[in-house]
Amino acid sequence: KAVSLIFDNSKVKGLVPDFLCTTPLSRGAREVMAWHDADSSRQEIDEKMDALMDQMIEAYRKAWPQ
Repeated sequence: KAVSLIFDNSKVKGLVPDFLCTTPLSRGAREVMAWHDADSSRQEIDEKMDALMDQMIEAYRKAWPQ
């Protein structure tokens, strides 16, 4: 599947009726990666956040096993 989800921005449009998404996902992803790579301080691992993410993933896997 090239695209498995459809994202609904109706809540945003409800708050900001003139909202128009003009950036394709592929370009947005490249921009995020460029921003991340531009500053080495953004590339440091936060050990507490990393552990929290691991706990959340494990809880998800236990709640919805495959």
